[in-house]
Amino acid sequence: MVLPIDGRSVAAARRLLRDALDGHPAANTDDAVLMISELVTNAVRHAHSLLRIEILVAEQTLRVEVVDDDPALPVAPDPHHSATSGRGLRIVDDLADRWGVTPGSSGKTVWFEVHLEPSDG
Repeated sequence: MVLPIDGRSVAAARRLLRDALDGHPAANTDDAVLMISELVTNAVRHAHSLLRIEILVAEQTLRVEVVDDDPALPVAPDPHHSATSGRGLRIVDDLADRWGVTPGSSGKTVWFEVHLEPSDG
């Protein structure tokens, strides 16, 4: 899905992920929704004209890719305890089973993967 460089794209990405996982009996879908929010927020802040989301579910693995046209690779800063931003990549690092950045010819892809754990009940 291609999204505009706009704050509303964060909510659209969350809806897209929830729709993709609809009916999946996973306990950690809220973590995945939080992570896509963080990555799309970063893309909205730094991209120039391209923001694309790709969601893949294979067996019990969810992979989310956020593609933008900013070639600068993201850095996970060590924000001051009172900072109101700068924690997104740290959240992804804490919650994802795997994550990374793939540079491209005209931007980058920031991605994460999580094993979709069955919920109790």
